[in-house]
Amino acid sequence: MKRLAYLIMLFFLTSSVRAQQNDFISIVYLKDGSVLEGKMTEFRENQFIKMDLGGNEVTISYASIQKIKHKNLAARSASVYGFKEKGLYNQTSLGFLPGKVSTESLVGLEFDHSIGYLLNRWLGLGLNLGLATYDQGSNDIYYSVSGECRGYLLAKNFSPYYTLKGGYGFINADESFLEANGGYFFNPSLGYRFSGRSNVSFILEGGLTFQKGYYKQDLNSFWWGGTRGSDFIEKDILYRRISIKMGVLF
Repeated sequence: MKRLAYLIMLFFLTSSVRAQQNDFISIVYLKDGSVLEGKMTEFRENQFIKMDLGGNEVTISYASIQKIKHKNLAARSASVYGFKEKGLYNQTSLGFLPGKVSTESLVGLEFDHSIGYLLNRWLGLGLNLGLATYDQGSNDIYYSVSGECRGYLLAKNFSPYYTLKGGYGFINADESFLEANGGYFFNPSLGYRFSGRSNVSFILEGGLTFQKGYYKQDLNSFWWGGTRGSDFIEKDILYRRISIKMGVLF
């Protein structure tokens, strides 16, 4: 039993050492100016070293070596910051707009796309196009066009960020509306970026959405009929909603 425990311990220790060895590569600088980079497989002090150079093992005389350096691949890969801080960006997101009118809870939906240019990590400027419905029981859909600015707070692959959007929301209403006008659109948000591969990141964002609108809806256009325009609902409204969205940044 003790022998088995010893063999198991030896196996894990050996595996750990091998894993650590695989995380390092050696850079050998020769006195003739050459530089060799690969995995060191054998070291004999004051005699020679053996290196694996892409599948070819070479033996190098110790007397020809000027210096040797080692590189930790695991530490390097873990610390690589791959987010592009300057240049074009696109973000597509889908979200929910929960809110309440009187005692009734309502949940709207939104979809939007941003395209812009990052001047640096702290500031990017762009254009946002979106569509939203603030009341699932209504037939009005708002199409927003807005400018935006954004920035990322940390020079890390996972970073909080801010966005600020402001513009105009156009209302698209059906034939039951006698009159319908949009209004200003404003959306400050905070989010978190989760960097993935190939310059694609995932985002989770929360904020506040304000949308101004006005409409006059004909009640006689419903099933009970009547003279058009003789009976109607008129609303001058400012939607105030929490915005919760997720999406991809590329």
